[in-house]
Amino acid sequence: MLVNCSETLAGWAVALRTLWSSPLQYPPGRPVETMKRSLCLAVPLIVLLHVVLHAQGKAEHKFKNCHQAYKLVDKSWDDDTMLLASARDYLTHCSAEVTAQQRARLLSRMGRALVHMRKFSESFPILEECADIAVKNGLSGDFTSCMAGHGIAAANQGQCDLAKIAFQSVLEVATTDNLTSENHDLAESWMDLLHEAANTGTLRLPSLTAPYACCSSQIRCQSAPVDKK
Repeated sequence: MLVNCSETLAGWAVALRTLWSSPLQYPPGRPVETMKRSLCLAVPLIVLLHVVLHAQGKAEHKFKNCHQAYKLVDKSWDDDTMLLASARDYLTHCSAEVTAQQRARLLSRMGRALVHMRKFSESFPILEECADIAVKNGLSGDFTSCMAGHGIAAANQGQCDLAKIAFQSVLEVATTDNLTSENHDLAESWMDLLHEAANTGTLRLPSLTAPYACCSSQIRCQSAPVDKK
């Protein structure tokens, strides 16, 4: 006599409670059918145990991967290309483990790396996300870093008006620690160059790798678009 395992699977939870509450009895004269039903009950239990153990193993493996990923980010902090790759991997696969401050600082560093590599357009959305996270979490120092990077990227594309707005937002934040103080000094040096460019139309650009060493090149400021009403 064949036993329908699908029916047994549907009610395996009820059967399991029954098994725990009373010893298994084989009815007289029907041991084979009872054994078949017991096997059908055992199948989902084995599958469930495998799924639970597999999920636990994946969670432990993921934690180990995230730990290694963070160590790689820290190790590659001073290498723009390696930092971008390791930080993207870490933020993609370990997002739940990253604090707001860690995310803001990683995004700020990623934006700075892209600026160093002259990938200005790619840096904008990263630095904007960085600034947004910093504002929502009261991270004033990280906000100034994000906006300073945004200003540098904009200036190097000749978007002088946008750069002024970014650097002005840095100067409006009170200097409360070394980070805000350094970004204030950086913003002030750029604002001096931008004010000069307002008269000459040409912006003298500091070196991207040494922002206080003026000047490595020049660029024409783009005219701001005029709203036509």
